[in-house]
Amino acid sequence: MGAVHLMGLHMALTSTQDQIHTYTKSQSWKPRGLNRQTWRGPQRTTKTWGITGSELNRLSAAVRFMKLDCHSSRTRLWLLTTDSDTPRFLIAAIWKRITRLQTFFRLPSYSVITFEGRNGLHAHIVFIGTSEIARRLKASRQFGGVIDVRRVTDPHGLFKYLAKERTPQAGYRRDHVFGGRLNGSHRLEGGGDRVRLSRQLERDAIDFGYVKPWRHTYAKRRPPDGSRGCSEGPSGGRQ
Repeated sequence: MGAVHLMGLHMALTSTQDQIHTYTKSQSWKPRGLNRQTWRGPQRTTKTWGITGSELNRLSAAVRFMKLDCHSSRTRLWLLTTDSDTPRFLIAAIWKRITRLQTFFRLPSYSVITFEGRNGLHAHIVFIGTSEIARRLKASRQFGGVIDVRRVTDPHGLFKYLAKERTPQAGYRRDHVFGGRLNGSHRLEGGGDRVRLSRQLERDAIDFGYVKPWRHTYAKRRPPDGSRGCSEGPSGGRQ
């Protein structure tokens, strides 16, 4: 009887262990309390009424990451700003020109663009560059008359300036970081992400943990011939 009892106890213990193993294996890919965003993958970060906190975090991290490559007296961070009411197709052409010039001068193709809608659509592009790249951009026959290019001397001050069209939620208890906010709703013509990174910058900044992956939201832009608008797609510097 003792042997039978021990055999039954062993079989029960083995069954219990198998159940625990099965439960652990089935739950290993779905731990309790898993964050919903992690479970669903990267999420969209846009809002129709202003730049969001996630987008501001992306902008700040991207600029910090680019500064790591500005280690020579020749290479600096530069800011290009377009005039108000600059069409999206022209902004995309400007951004692509920056990428081509960076490649020509053997610089990382790092740039981050921030769109603003107040007083008409326009863009601010922070990029790694040189005085010669700035000179060539200003001398462009295509868009030299609608841009302003200057060196970035105060990254934090620039960040506060670019955060002025943020949503009220983005600035909650962080006004001391973001500075003043323009009141009201800040609609963006065509919609889409307000902060976008060049392809190489996005890849490297995510790989090094500076920027969190996000689900891109592409804008609707109207072609230069005035016909029906189409999705912006992965253009505008994302080569």
